[in-house]
Amino acid sequence: MASDLDIYRSARPLTGKHSGEAPIHAAMRAGELLEAGDMDGVTAWKRILRAVDELLAKEKPGGGRYTDRLAVVTSAPVTGQSGRLN
Repeated sequence: MASDLDIYRSARPLTGKHSGEAPIHAAMRAGELLEAGDMDGVTAWKRILRAVDELLAKEKPGGGRYTDRLAVVTSAPVTGQSGRLN
């Protein structure tokens, strides 16, 4: 499993390249991997999606999230027992 640092290192270029549409790109990638049956990939991209959303919330004037785009991919929980991103 990728570290939280690796996840944020993957999320940062998405926010730089796609700005407010970065979560859509991350959700689409997770969806592609879900269709391909790559559940490890789906898990990683759901984590990247959460990180992208958090990074954008810090950049958005007034804070707050753009939206919760995880519903696009799946309604399964993303956090483990520790509460950390999976």
